[in-house]
Amino acid sequence: MSMRSPKLRAPDNWVFLLLIVVTVVLGAQLLRANLAYFRWLFGDRFGWSSLWLGGLAVGLYSLAILVGPFLRRMGSRPLLVRTAAVVGATRLLAQIWWGDPLLDALLIFVGMLAFLIFLPVALGWLVGDRIHKPEAGWHFALLVLSGLGLDSGIHSLFLTYDPIWQNNWVAFGLTLLLVVGQWSLLRVIVRRMAVPLPFREAPGRNSLPLLLFGPFFVYYLIVGGNLARLNALTGWPLPLNVFWLLAGLFAAVLLAWLLPPGRAVALIAFVLLMATVNPPTLSPVASALSLLVSQISAGLLLTTASTHLARYRSQVGTGNTARFWWASQILFVLLMFLYYVTYDIQLPLSREFILYLTVVCIGASALLISDRWAASVEIRPTLEHLGLPSLHSLALALGLMLALTTFIWRQPTILSTQSNALRLFDYNVHNGFDMRGTLDLEAMARLIERQQADIVSLQEVGRGWVVNGSVDMVVWLSWRLGMKATFTSTSGVDWGHALFSRNPVSRHDEFALPPPGLLLGRGFAYHEIDVGDSQPLLLINTHLHHLLADADIREQQVASILHFLEGNPMRRLILTGDLNSQPMEPALLSLKAVGLRDLIAESELNPGFTFPADEPTRRIDYILASPDIGLRELTIPPDVLSDHLGISATVILR
Repeated sequence: MSMRSPKLRAPDNWVFLLLIVVTVVLGAQLLRANLAYFRWLFGDRFGWSSLWLGGLAVGLYSLAILVGPFLRRMGSRPLLVRTAAVVGATRLLAQIWWGDPLLDALLIFVGMLAFLIFLPVALGWLVGDRIHKPEAGWHFALLVLSGLGLDSGIHSLFLTYDPIWQNNWVAFGLTLLLVVGQWSLLRVIVRRMAVPLPFREAPGRNSLPLLLFGPFFVYYLIVGGNLARLNALTGWPLPLNVFWLLAGLFAAVLLAWLLPPGRAVALIAFVLLMATVNPPTLSPVASALSLLVSQISAGLLLTTASTHLARYRSQVGTGNTARFWWASQILFVLLMFLYYVTYDIQLPLSREFILYLTVVCIGASALLISDRWAASVEIRPTLEHLGLPSLHSLALALGLMLALTTFIWRQPTILSTQSNALRLFDYNVHNGFDMRGTLDLEAMARLIERQQADIVSLQEVGRGWVVNGSVDMVVWLSWRLGMKATFTSTSGVDWGHALFSRNPVSRHDEFALPPPGLLLGRGFAYHEIDVGDSQPLLLINTHLHHLLADADIREQQVASILHFLEGNPMRRLILTGDLNSQPMEPALLSLKAVGLRDLIAESELNPGFTFPADEPTRRIDYILASPDIGLRELTIPPDVLSDHLGISATVILR
């Protein structure tokens, strides 16, 4: 007499489905933080080269292959419960720990590895419960998309500054709520849920869709769930961008539920994703529409692949399927590494090409195995099957997050007061990371506030780099400081420098600096600032090439700035920035030759070094002023919130 485990009881059905959604939310937060620690803890703090970082990432993500041995040793049910619990525990501990970030990075990596093992085991459990019906894979894709939608909602609610980096009660409370909720779901699973039906692994070809998951997460992090990138592309107010991003993610879930996955749908989705993942410079509306189409297309491809896995029992087990899942994570590392290493190493591949390659990996994983042009509508999942995390629940949750974000967001106030004294603060903010390797924008904002500046010029400002935590520094600092921001992109749309002002900026122009083809593009911004009288303050903010041996490149860049200034009477002109040149180098001498004065030198602040922040030995950051601008006070506040020290000055306009 044969026996098999009973199916899940109806009241418990939603428990497991909701567990997947909550764990995806926590896992996505761990994934973003893990990538940032690679760059800033191991790369910047410990001085590892890009190639060493790539090797470390490949080695660590290769541990995803442990899903096979763990399944053999534990079985699917204990492994599912334990990996989910580890994801929650490490996420909570990472929120609590505020000591050396090395321990934080270790916790986050352990949690990320548990998440990478949880995903395929959860898919296997779901397929086993549905007795290998294709709708189980469909359910899994919808649950993953829903989890990523909620992750983007939380990311938006914190204005792109993820709660995992924040040391406050709101971030802790939300994290605790998510983790306690996850553990409560696990408690129900351990006590009441049946063991899933046994399964056998499918042949290798039918497990190819597992390769999609790594590239899909690359797409989500860089494009599909990247609010900061959308902010930079459109320039729209934050609440409108949040609405558009979340609406696109919800539309991806909705259409993935409505359209039965088959080769015809997958082919159309692939073509549309190729066309929209990296469109040329477009109007804000066209950029937003491209994002919407790409989100829907990527969701349909994920659904097609997951449905195929369920149809052919392609659960990750102990054989070939574990190796396919491992290869998927290696693809994730390689694509992400190649995308960002182009800022550091000359490669014959562009970042645009890497995005297209990512789409090819996603599309191939779905198209090569889809054996039907149109799947039967009979396998469409129902809201009854999905339980609590259904479409209406997801819409309600995303709508609530949008409403809260809109309530929190406030437009900065602009003052137009007449005063001949202005407070300036110039700062290279190191992409928001301190010298220990932690993203601490709150501490940086408090430092800026202490300067009581009217105008703040910043360099190394990121807007959505995944290796920088996907934070939009322009939006968050503008909100936190209550100052209007103007951003100048110098290397893509999402990196450059910014100016924050309490006074109206009547003109803002941006210019690229030579030579073309630098790995990290450089530029300068020209601003005209209303200071309350008939003549505006003219301010140039720039960041020159950084390699010590390339002084000739910095001379070219200064010559380009001076060419722009030809004919300028040198009145009410200030130049700020990280010039990567010491006072007696040719680049600085050229600027001084046209009448610009080094205010640090005039302040007789000795030695006036600004780099590196922990033990300054060089002056490479400057506030330069035209002869008619007086200096009342200048300080260099000590801190290690960046690798540079900032310069705070009170100037007198004549």
